[in-house]
Amino acid sequence: TDATKSAQWIAYSEATDIEGMSLAQVVDDIWTTLEPICSRADTAK
Repeated sequence: TDATKSAQWIAYSEATDIEGMSLAQVVDDIWTTLEPICSRADTAK
């Protein structure tokens, strides 16, 4: 459930350097890094 996943994320993030960041922010940061790479790979096909 969403409540379970939220609790898991909070527990995980507290054990890392991403404490206090939401899962949505982490996903957004990852996508910001990977999107240009994915776009180039898609264009190279």
